[in-house]
Parts: sequence; C-alpha cells; structure tokens
Amino acid sequence: MKTSMHKSILLLLGTTALLSIAGCGSADDPDRGTSHVQNLSLEGVVVDGRVARAQVFLDANGDYIRNPFESYTFATVAASYAIEVNSHQLQQPGAVLRARGGIDRVTGETFHGILSRTIDTTGIDLTISPLTTLLSYMEPTQVNSFRRGESKQLDPQDDTYLSLTDLHADLSDFDSTLSLDRRVHLLKRSLQFHKLADVAEASLRELYGGEAIFDGQTRAANGSRLPRDLSGYLYRSMVEVMMEPQFVQNIDTQDILSAMVDNAAEYLAELTGQDEEAVSSDFKVQVKAMWDFIDDLFDATDDTLTRDQLESRTRAVEVIATVLRDAADANIAAASIARLNALDVDSLGEATDVRGLAAHLIDTSGAGPDAATFLTRPTIDLATIDRDFSLSSDESATMLYDPESGTLKLTYEGEVWDAEVEQVNDYTVLAQVVIAGIPQNVLIKSKADGDYDVSSY
Repeated sequence: MKTSMHKSILLLLGTTALLSIAGCGSADDPDRGTSHVQNLSLEGVVVDGRVARAQVFLDANGDYIRNPFESYTFATVAASYAIEVNSHQLQQPGAVLRARGGIDRVTGETFHGILSRTIDTTGIDLTISPLTTLLSYMEPTQVNSFRRGESKQLDPQDDTYLSLTDLHADLSDFDSTLSLDRRVHLLKRSLQFHKLADVAEASLRELYGGEAIFDGQTRAANGSRLPRDLSGYLYRSMVEVMMEPQFVQNIDTQDILSAMVDNAAEYLAELTGQDEEAVSSDFKVQVKAMWDFIDDLFDATDDTLTRDQLESRTRAVEVIATVLRDAADANIAAASIARLNALDVDSLGEATDVRGLAAHLIDTSGAGPDAATFLTRPTIDLATIDRDFSLSSDESATMLYDPESGTLKLTYEGEVWDAEVEQVNDYTVLAQVVIAGIPQNVLIKSKADGDYDVSSY
C-alpha cells in the first residue's frame, strides 16, 4: 500500500537540515545567524491517562529526536507542562510538539510511545494526546473527514456531533463540560490507536533490527537519524490507510487494522533500506482482539459509567497491551482477555499491579498465585527502600533510604547523590538524580508480592 505520502515524508526528513540552513547559520543550530527571534510560551497537559514527568520538546525538524537546538522541558507529576519555544523554529516544515517517556498516572506504568501536537495557537492550553497525535498527521480537510466520521459513530444523523475542540480535549479532566458519551467514545479511540501503535511498534522494531538499529544514532536510507521509538511512523501509517480514497470510515475491521500494520512495515523497510519483512497473520489477529476488547469496554451509550470504572478499564487495556508487547509471539491475546474478564475489569483499582498481572497472564503454566492476588499491593514505605538497579546507561547503581536526612539517595561508583522525590500515588514514587549534568529518572513501584520494583525510565 505504498503511497506518495511515503516518498514525500522521506524527502522531508532527508532535507530538513537544508531547510534549517536556509536563513540560518547552521544545521545544528537553526537560530544561529538570525535576528529578531522571539520566544513564545506554550503550556498544556500530556494525556494518555495523565503522563507524569514526560519530556516535552519542540521537534523543529520532524525527526522524532530531541536535538540540542530544540527546546525541551519536563511535565510535572500532575502532567502539566510549560515550554518556551523559538518562533523561527516554529516556522520550520513539520515542526510539532512531542512528548515521550514519563509515567502514566492511571496505570502506574512507564509510558510507551511518542505523542505529538500541531502548534496551531498560543495563549491556550495545548493538550498532547493520542488523538492530537493522529490529527498531527492529517491535512485540515482530513481532520474534518475524521471528525465527521467519528461524529456519526455517536449519532448517525449528525456529522457535527463532535467538534474540533472535542478532538483536542483533555479526556482526563472530569471537571470539564465534555459529555459522558463523547468522553467515553474518544477515550476508546485514544486507547485503540495508541495501543495499536504501541504493540505494533514493539513487533516491527524487532523485525527490522531492534535496538542495534533504532538507537537514535544509526542513519536511515535517506541520511536522517533513526529514532529510538517508532510509534510516530505507526500513527502516520494509520492515517495513510484511513485517508485512502476507498476508505469508508469503518476502522474496526481486520482488513483495515492489518493494512495499518502492513503499511508501517513497508514504510520501515523503505526507511531502513531493508527488504520488507512480513508481519505474521497471528500477530494481526491478536491486534484485532485487543482492538475489540477496548471496543467492548468503552460503550458510549452506557450513561452509568463512572470515573473509577473508566480508569479501571484503562488499566485492563494496559494489561493486555503489555501482554502483546512482551509476548507477541505467544499468541495468547484471546486467552489473556478471557482470563482478565473473569476477574471483573472494574475491580482493577489504583492498587493493581498492572505489570505483575500481565506477567501472570503471559505465564500459561498455571503456576504461581491467583490472578486476583495482583489486584492489591502495599503502599510504599520509603524507609524500606534499598535496591540495586540499572541506570539509563545500563550501569549499576543503588537507591536507598538515608535515615539521617530522611530522603532517598543514589549510590553510583562510590559517590552519593540526593534524590528529588515526587509521589504519584500511594504505590508509585518518582525520583530524579542529576549525575554529571544528566538527569537520571527512577521509577519506584510496590509489587503485589510486597517487594519493590526500581528501574530507570
């Protein structure tokens, strides 16, 4: 399903540096040699569930990589961000806001993927979400086509039921005036699109070389650097399929979902200069099973759904996405969904050990505790923290509690640093330590077995 968009995007990525040089002093610093450059303030919130401490940056050249000349900031634990951006960089072709990394406040898990937002205005909140990511790859006429199609999903007689404001809304803001049916439908679509991008990215990454290729340094066939995360290409491929002339706004079919994955595989083959790898039909069937599972969980006609239920069901989706991400070759999506449904998905509260439950579903041996065991975990007691873990550089370090100062400290190569600690909830703590000017972000979670998981993110 190769389209002309493929070639134009590859050309854009390969020539961005030249566009930066024109009127600028350097490809490495587009501002050098310019005058009368203004900084603009942008602010908003990162949402896929609220994403705490995500890195938000202006991707001035559209390469999915934060280059040294591009502004960046970190969202707060509450997921809000404020960033100063260069007005000249905003005018570069393909310039968008990106958000990556961080912790999903609803699931307590590391956020996977890259979210995007077209910068269309200043002075108002700019939500960055899965839906704004999808829209960022569309032309204005395509956005309206998508809006009308989704409107008719809610009201077949009214293709204006959803507004552009609705599509850009913070769906986690339950104090907003967004109606419940709109919120539930858009949350469903957000989860479907992003989890498709998430699990397909993990599968395609391995098909095309894994971390050895997608390391942020290796060059693509067109000379641009290959990013570490490929989910942006998945979103782009989804839009390409949906905007084909023969597409009739019925996303929820095996053929359409398979075409989205195949389109991304073709795209990555061209990008990396490799032969196209075939994506297994079993994997595509599992993607469809996950998509249908999300569809069943979020029924926009159910006017009794509460915030707690929506968040519990979001955790259930993350469990299944983790199963597919970690064990796509096991072909256990349908069985995992059945076992999860047997628990009652509305029982997956804030105390749920999402990753532990996913690992339990992956283990089909029947050994170990009951699945219900993973619905509760102890609250975090910082005074008991003393764990070895790996830094982002894969070097070993230790996070431990210092009773004299009453804080966490990180020990690395015989030196000790104070950690800045922020609590997401009773079960999840974020810590940051700056070593040689490089921030090390650490996630500390309690587990259902009473232990702690300490890891870099």
